[in-house]
Amino acid sequence: MPTINEMIRLFGDSYLNRYSQKILPSHLQALDSLAKCRTEAMGSHEQLCKNCGYEHRIFHSCKNRSCPQCFFKRTEAWLRVQEQRLLPVHHFHLVFTLPSQLREIIRRHQKALYPVLFHAAKESLQALASDERYVGGKLGITSVLHTWSGAMIYHPHIHCLVPGIGIATNGEVQLTRKKFLVPVRALSAMFRGRFLALARKAVPDEDFSVGGDIKKWVVFSKPVKTQNTEKVLRYLGRYLHRIAISNSSILKLEPERITFRYKKSTDVQGRSSWGIMKLESMEFLRRFLQHVLPKGMAKVRYYGWMSASNKDHLEQVRSALLLKAVSTQKQSLLPQITKQPTVFLNPCPECGSKEWKTPWDFPIIPKKPP
Repeated sequence: MPTINEMIRLFGDSYLNRYSQKILPSHLQALDSLAKCRTEAMGSHEQLCKNCGYEHRIFHSCKNRSCPQCFFKRTEAWLRVQEQRLLPVHHFHLVFTLPSQLREIIRRHQKALYPVLFHAAKESLQALASDERYVGGKLGITSVLHTWSGAMIYHPHIHCLVPGIGIATNGEVQLTRKKFLVPVRALSAMFRGRFLALARKAVPDEDFSVGGDIKKWVVFSKPVKTQNTEKVLRYLGRYLHRIAISNSSILKLEPERITFRYKKSTDVQGRSSWGIMKLESMEFLRRFLQHVLPKGMAKVRYYGWMSASNKDHLEQVRSALLLKAVSTQKQSLLPQITKQPTVFLNPCPECGSKEWKTPWDFPIIPKKPP
């Protein structure tokens, strides 16, 4: 099966020759890393199965967050950390979308406006949640930046996953309603006002009046109908660690042309429809690279009592849920609250064992000199 990494090795030099004067440093790094990923250029080490003695040579990965080959491992690592943070309560999925007229402005000022997009979504959501009519307290928000829609079209927006729990000003932990968090029309208006105010301050030379139509500012909110930890984790992993396109979507790699599959839409019953597209190789690389984030830009951010600075609040919420589960004798909740993270290991291809000797027991084969 053809891969994006293989395509970059074939057409990356041609792309650099054509756009060398315009390409961003982050795009240069992505092209270099993805071309070398899991090849001799990155070095390797030998792994030995403790059970059967099978020796396996492993080429090192590039660990670039835009690399499809490294994507799955990064998701597993993130899931291990998040298992201890997830709580067995209902959640809400929110999407903050900008008018299409603003996309080109954001693309020109990614370092300045991506943080504005994060903060506008967080501040507008928390402001409404503080109202006693809705939540009456501080939320725990996990936010992720997406920059694509179908066929890798540039479309920056924010996904938020919010547990149905608020912490009131007096420290009391309270559950929200299961099917309603905050009114989306009011949230859309507040998001619009907050984003435009912050954006004009961050980039004063740009004209943001093209995004003034309130009808084009859409906030989506939907309750996540599950209290199963593993299902919610998969849901999080799917949204928080997706990349613009995966290797499995590449159908055919021809000279100067790429055929790939992309998700077109999802109907009201959650069923997806798919399309097939053929693009000239330079155009495919251009679309792929426009979703590479600037260096140092965080794709996932945590706010409220889910942030790193509020660990005490997270433990307070966890303790309150544990006490409630014991007092109501809902023993099925206890394993989910105290569950230890799952360990993901590749089995030995010979015997299936997951007991490997550590890599530092063997000499590391260095990278080839450039």
